[in-house]
Amino acid sequence: MNRRKAILSIFLIGGGATAGFTGYKWFNLHKTPDFAYLDDHKSLVADLAETIIPATDTPGAREAMAHIAVIAMIKQVADRKTQNIFIDGLKDVQSYASAQYNKPFGSLTTIQQQETVGHFRDQGKNYTGMVGKIKNRFIGKSFFN
Repeated sequence: MNRRKAILSIFLIGGGATAGFTGYKWFNLHKTPDFAYLDDHKSLVADLAETIIPATDTPGAREAMAHIAVIAMIKQVADRKTQNIFIDGLKDVQSYASAQYNKPFGSLTTIQQQETVGHFRDQGKNYTGMVGKIKNRFIGKSFFN
């Protein structure tokens, strides 16, 4: 009898933890987006865009003002879930750069910025098949996408 109670307790605790985590993720994705953070970190968006599309013999993303277009798209076109994923992704980039290099992203060298973007590119790869479809539907695509 004690074994049955222990197994039942384990399943109840696991189910409760799963439900709690799912509720937390759902709330995080559907809360009101923090546009003040986005407005305060325009330079971070510009640095990320410049890392992805650097200046060569043609203008880079910063000179083309791509960050202004990205911010406008996030604010005006994206749904609430995508807005929150993007803003949380910016926060993750800042915290990752601070943890790895003890500097904000804008102060990193070009190589360090490329490594940081590479980390988020690899982390944001989508699952294939049914798992990927379910993840995209309920959690959304990654920040990097």
